[in-house]
Amino acid sequence: MKNYGKQRDREKKYPPLTKEQQKLVADTLWIVKACASRVVKTVNRGSLDFDDLVGYGYFGLCKAALRFDPSKGNKFSTFAYPTCMGAIRHAIRDRSNTVRIPLKTQQQRARAFKLLSEGHTLEEAAKDLKLTKYEVMEALQSYKSETVDITEMSEI
Repeated sequence: MKNYGKQRDREKKYPPLTKEQQKLVADTLWIVKACASRVVKTVNRGSLDFDDLVGYGYFGLCKAALRFDPSKGNKFSTFAYPTCMGAIRHAIRDRSNTVRIPLKTQQQRARAFKLLSEGHTLEEAAKDLKLTKYEVMEALQSYKSETVDITEMSEI
């Protein structure tokens, strides 16, 4: 099981970049800002700032330069983009304050919705699911979002 609390990649020792690799990185710095701005607009829920994401993207760009093999005929920018996005997404996953809805709760929610759409009352659905009325209500409330920010859980 992965330990997302640790900074896995920063503990590894990477060799220094060669002059050719440094030139590849210098020529494609625009990729990092493109990745970071895309993530800020879509994925990031305020867990990291844009500048932090750019820093992790630069780290991913350097990793891509180390792994890039020009003999395969690929462009470096095509190879580096997914690596930068992966580094940024790993950083968000490692440092975000999200709580994932357990699979059991998701399944209970689906069953409860099905029973309620068939016309059962909340009490009947709880009896059929062998849950308390409170547990059924909790499962139904989980539909709002698959991930919940911890700072939003103050009312619970």
